[in-house]
Amino acid sequence: MLPIDKPRYVILNWKNPQGQKDPIFLLYCPECASIKFKMIYAGTKDIVKKRVDGSKEIQ
Repeated sequence: MLPIDKPRYVILNWKNPQGQKDPIFLLYCPECASIKFKMIYAGTKDIVKKRVDGSKEIQ
């Protein structure tokens, strides 16, 4: 079980109705996360997203 007070990224390989795989990049940053973790999360989001080619971002 993941702690509820930590931000996280989730990357899903979703198969669309045409049968193609589309990566989906989910972002989650709870209000109760510490400032330290929010800053780390914000500072690494773009780096992680660039690594996931063609992803759709959902916050």
